[in-house]
Amino acid sequence: MVDEGLTCLLCREPAGIRAPALATDPACGSGHILIEAYNIFREIYLEQGYQRSEIPELILTKNLYGLEICPRA
Repeated sequence: MVDEGLTCLLCREPAGIRAPALATDPACGSGHILIEAYNIFREIYLEQGYQRSEIPELILTKNLYGLEICPRA
């Protein structure tokens, strides 16, 4: 279910922009959803012809955001 939801969300691209959407995890804890989103973004960037060496920085600066307010997480 998470994979289907992320795939559906991440496949939507704003018109005229090559970079995929933003994935936000408002209660990221250990980051399992962010890791899956990273892998999906990586595949999208590879399909769009980006160089492997530039993909991690692009994903981490343009596509992923996680927040956790619980200090125990």
